[in-house]
Amino acid sequence: MSISSNAPRVKPHFAFLSHMCPLPLACLFLVALSTLSAWPLPLRTRQAGEAPNDPVSARVDLRLEGNRISLRAHEASLREVLEAFASYGVRVSMQPGVEATIHGEVRDVPVEEALRELLGNLNYDILWREIPFGRSRVLALSGIRVYRDGAANDPMQSVAPGERRIRRLETGERYLADEVLMGMGPGVSPDDFRALLRSMGGQVVAVDPDLGIYRIRLPANSNVPALLARLKGEAGVAVVEPNFVYELPGSSPMPLQHRADAPALRDLPPPVAGAPALAILDSGLEADWLGDGALRASMDATNPQREISDPVGHGTQMALIGSGRIAPHGAGHPGDAASAPIVAIRGFDEEGLSTSFGILESLRFSREQGAGVVSMSWGSYTRSEILNAGFQQAADADMILLAAAGNDGKTDPMYPAAYPAVLAVGALDAHGGIWEKSNRGEHVDFVSYGSADFPVGSRGPPGPYAGTSIATPWVAAAITTYRARHPQATSEQIIRVLTQSLSPHSAEIQGAGSGRFDENARLRFLETAP
Repeated sequence: MSISSNAPRVKPHFAFLSHMCPLPLACLFLVALSTLSAWPLPLRTRQAGEAPNDPVSARVDLRLEGNRISLRAHEASLREVLEAFASYGVRVSMQPGVEATIHGEVRDVPVEEALRELLGNLNYDILWREIPFGRSRVLALSGIRVYRDGAANDPMQSVAPGERRIRRLETGERYLADEVLMGMGPGVSPDDFRALLRSMGGQVVAVDPDLGIYRIRLPANSNVPALLARLKGEAGVAVVEPNFVYELPGSSPMPLQHRADAPALRDLPPPVAGAPALAILDSGLEADWLGDGALRASMDATNPQREISDPVGHGTQMALIGSGRIAPHGAGHPGDAASAPIVAIRGFDEEGLSTSFGILESLRFSREQGAGVVSMSWGSYTRSEILNAGFQQAADADMILLAAAGNDGKTDPMYPAAYPAVLAVGALDAHGGIWEKSNRGEHVDFVSYGSADFPVGSRGPPGPYAGTSIATPWVAAAITTYRARHPQATSEQIIRVLTQSLSPHSAEIQGAGSGRFDENARLRFLETAP
């Protein structure tokens, strides 16, 4: 493997540091190394005219399996190679200005040896983690940091994965290319699990420790449908499916005729200490729109290393409704709903896309931050057994989950609203009738106010919007208030009181659930003991 770099040559030195980590889910090991320039690896230069293995990144083909690696690079930049590592879930950073050109090939060698040859005269740190598997652990590369000699404490730049590729199954569902989610059955040993990973060329990227679901990265251009068919017949595999992709605009508020008057934001009192929180799992948050102290916690599930933001605007709109700073058309004063702290989660990226595993991570963060209610103003017609299990687990932990029924005017089930553990919320229009574009069907539980004026837009200008998206956090805010007033009430008791408080539909209304969560229903609900 030939390397050219703008960095000076340095004398090799080694410093090893290992420690026992108190974290229950992953023990981390840090190795700081300065690499050698001539490590005895099997090298080969790609011949002229040879087709690259990966059409998206034609110059880099990386396969990472546990603590071993195969890499082929054709006149690739160092950043391109590091992006390939990042696509395996490795957190990568590098000193600004560090450059190198990589050319050649290594096959099935230890990661440390490959990096010594790969990085030549550059220094690097690597971080390992042990992913829990039953009572044992599976080793996975966790981080790489690259820098010049003497610059270990200088600021570093994060290296993001290369272009994300999305594929479709024959049935139409979209998924991330070269990834699967898998759970193992009882009796599977760590050695059996490692052998299975090796047979599929897979590397564990992350794990949901509560569900026992592993996110597994595959070699470039893997035939995911064929692999799924094979794994579903594999002994010991309890569940396997693609890492499905979900799109935010499916439940986005829809612009109405513009009004000239700007909505007035209600001043919020500080949240009551220890009050249950409302989690908004959406496109993120611009926190300046919330009142002081209203934000309990936040996370960017698309990139946990950065502060939360909201390039789409949809999540900020939903947080304004959930916090009580904005009330939908037809609703009264939200009262104590404003006292609920908000847990804001950015589960969707700049393109408005999320994944099954990203949703699982968001649910776990909501639970860890003490959210008793989760509002999800988005949906898809893709059903996931893994997400179904994740939502059921959250409900079993006494969380109340609500999701938008959808804005397509259909009767087909939309998920997550149609999962048994989730309350599906349809929309009323500004005049109190069923909104014409609100999805209907047996899975819809009830409807509520679905239009509001916003000072921030969602993929558009500020102003009036409509959708089942808006109805969902409005009901979620009322449930959060109820939980604060009745901290001993179980989710089952709260849902029963809410259902009994609904205003009835007229006889001709079909497919809109058990009733209407209008202003009268909200007042009855908040005034009724469990």
